[in-house]
Amino acid sequence: MKYTIKDNWLSITIDEAWEKHSIQEWLDHMVPSRPKQHLLFQNHEIMLQHKLPGRHTHFQAGDILDIKAFSSGIDFPLEASALDVLYEDACFLVVNKPSGILVHPDHPNQRHTLVNQIAAYYASRNLHYPIRPLHRLDRDTSGALLICKCTLLQPLMDQLMHDKKIYRTYLAAVAGNVLPEQGIIEKPIGKDRHQNNRYRVSASGKPAITHYRTIGHQDSNSLLECTLETGRTHQIRVHLASLKHPILYDPIYGTASNVHSLALHAWKLTFYHPICEKTITVSCPPPPSFPIKQ
Repeated sequence: MKYTIKDNWLSITIDEAWEKHSIQEWLDHMVPSRPKQHLLFQNHEIMLQHKLPGRHTHFQAGDILDIKAFSSGIDFPLEASALDVLYEDACFLVVNKPSGILVHPDHPNQRHTLVNQIAAYYASRNLHYPIRPLHRLDRDTSGALLICKCTLLQPLMDQLMHDKKIYRTYLAAVAGNVLPEQGIIEKPIGKDRHQNNRYRVSASGKPAITHYRTIGHQDSNSLLECTLETGRTHQIRVHLASLKHPILYDPIYGTASNVHSLALHAWKLTFYHPICEKTITVSCPPPPSFPIKQ
C-alpha cells in the first residue's frame, strides 16, 4: 500500500487487496492489541475519508485511511557518531552495529551505546521518535540491527520476532574443522553460577536450538552460517563452544585477543514490512578484520 507521513500520522491509500475488508480486519492484522485498537477510536486517532469510522466499516479501493502511528520524544541522550545505515524507510531503520559497544545502556547514566548514536542520528534528520530496537546483539557481536520507528507497528513486529518470523543469519569463524559440516545443536542454556555474564549448557536451562552450516575454511578454522530457533543470551557462542569449536577471539568461551574482535557477525536480516506488504532482506558485510573471508 502507498503511504505518506505528516505530523506523526500515517496516511495510507487502500489498495485492491483490502477492498471490501473491514477496518476491524485491518486492525487485527496490523495492530494485534485490542487495548491499542480501543484507544485509536477513543482518541479519534483513526480516520477514514477524514471521518471517524466504525469498526465494521468496509474499505473501498482508493480510500484514504489516516491513523496516528508515531510517538514523539527521543528517549536517550544524543551522542553524535558515524552511524552505518544499511536500510531506512519511514517505519524502519537497519544499522550495522560495531563490535565492542552495547545496544542499550546497562544503567541510566551510561553513555556510548548504540541507542545514543541512533538518537543523534534521528535528531540530525529532524525525527523525534523513541528509540526502539526490535532485538539484541551482544556487546562483542557486530552486524545488522533492526529498529522500529513506528509505534503503531511495534506490537506487531514484537509478535513477529517472538514467533521467529523475523529471520537473522549469523557468520561465525570458529576454531577447527567442524564435523559434521552442518547440523542442529539442541542443548538447553542456563546461567553459570560461578561466573557473572557467562552461560553454559545445563539440563536445568532454557531450551535452545541453533542451526549451523559450514560455508568455508581457512587454515585450521571454519566459517559457519548460523540461524537461531531460540534467542538465548550468548546462544551461538555457548553452543559452538560446547562442540569444542569456540568462536575465534571469544573472551568468555574461547581465547581472547588484544587485537581482534569476537568473530561473530549478524550477516543477514529478513523481515516483513506490513505497510508496504513486502519482505525485505538486508545484508551486512562483515568487517574487514573478520578472520575468514567468504
